[in-house]
Amino acid sequence: MDKLQTVTLMEDLKLLHQFQMHKIELLINQKDVDELTTASKTQCPFGELLYANEIHLTNILGLIFFKKIDTFHDSWHREYIKVYDIFEDYSTSKNRKKGFFSKFAGVSKVSEMDIDKAKLYYSELISISSELISTLDMCKRRVSALSETKFGKALP
Repeated sequence: MDKLQTVTLMEDLKLLHQFQMHKIELLINQKDVDELTTASKTQCPFGELLYANEIHLTNILGLIFFKKIDTFHDSWHREYIKVYDIFEDYSTSKNRKKGFFSKFAGVSKVSEMDIDKAKLYYSELISISSELISTLDMCKRRVSALSETKFGKALP
């Protein structure tokens, strides 16, 4: 992977994360979402891309920077699982009254109390997300500042 591909990877990670945050915001606002993001940090789109490139990113960024991304990603998932559990409970419940939400995501109507809980969890996700995005931006700047030779080939 060359320098441009690595910078693009950092941008893609950021966009994938921002998309997941947007999906959660839609859920909380009872808007349609095709499917919930998986609760697994290794199986979500961000995690799949991050861990598929772990060796390269560790070599380019260094273990400390990679671990920082991983730590924020892990923290995000530990908080996200609380939101996931709320909406997953409703999407799998056969005993709940169907409502507006079910028309789009196959989810039964979520109670106002659960929406309020999800909003609280989301506020924590915003904080963690901000740290993760900041770290990704810092890593992108770091990659951009590196010589092309660090990537195994010099520019012609």
